[in-house]
Amino acid sequence: MSSAQPITVTLDVPFECEGRLIQSLAVHEPCVRDIIACEKQGGSEAEKELNLIAALCHMAPQSLLSMKARDYSKLQEACANFFMQSQSV
Repeated sequence: MSSAQPITVTLDVPFECEGRLIQSLAVHEPCVRDIIACEKQGGSEAEKELNLIAALCHMAPQSLLSMKARDYSKLQEACANFFMQSQSV
């Protein structure tokens, strides 16, 4: 069984991170380990979600804090797609 390909999210409003202009992000499919690690970090549900999304984009959570809400919403949707894919059992 192969894992899903990363989903590339093109941002409406690029942002700067560590001197680089970020115009798109690749969101990788989470594994159970990713989900558990983010849950263990604690914090509010929003902070846990931010930690998971950042991990799946290979970014530090703090790097995403200046992102516009409409672009963050695109990342949320991309992550949700990994959980909603139907598979035959």
